[in-house]
Amino acid sequence: AGVIIDVLEEGYMYNGRLIRAARVVVAAE
Repeated sequence: AGVIIDVLEEGYMYNGRLIRAARVVVAAE
């Protein structure tokens, strides 16, 4: 499965990583 996360300019913390992007697709089980 996959989760679509909308990320702001500030960035988004996911799994200990700072993701900087407009939209990130994260694979989740």
